[in-house]
Amino acid sequence: MQDGVKPSRSGLKWTPSRRQILVLMGIVAAGTAAGVGAVGISWWDQTAETGFVHLSEDEIDFVQAFSSAAFPVTKAIDFGGGEAGLPAFFDQTLSNLADSDRKLVRVLLHGLDHVPLTTHGARFRNLDLEARQDLIEAWGGHDSTLMRQAVQLLLTLLGMGFLTHPKVSPLVSTWHGCGYGR
Repeated sequence: MQDGVKPSRSGLKWTPSRRQILVLMGIVAAGTAAGVGAVGISWWDQTAETGFVHLSEDEIDFVQAFSSAAFPVTKAIDFGGGEAGLPAFFDQTLSNLADSDRKLVRVLLHGLDHVPLTTHGARFRNLDLEARQDLIEAWGGHDSTLMRQAVQLLLTLLGMGFLTHPKVSPLVSTWHGCGYGR
């Protein structure tokens, strides 16, 4: 025994007790919660970009990237979500929400933007179109109900803006006999 430390069978000089392991786990959990909380607070109330009421530059970039991936140019509709000005539509839509709900949606935008960092090494808005489309599809079938609902929320709100755009609604109206887009 050297310096009052009893060697363990594994050769380590310190073998933690159950109590010490629980304390370490508590410290890690508290540190993680504090880190996530600090990041969430930094996203909570960002200043709106010039020309927008609610969305910051990062949020505009995410909505633009999400829109272009969710509503790509196709043979049927030669106009995509990336060209439809959906960040402005989304910004106006946020005006209809209560302040706390609006802030939560904005935090959601930041959260989804950061999800691919662990798997792709980049934020959602910085990925190529195909990778963004693959992620939206994967998130739509995710095991987590919350993830599926988050993506469905964005697809629904941005889809309303895309489908009612003056260049899209006349094309879509030909598929519906109810007078849509007329």
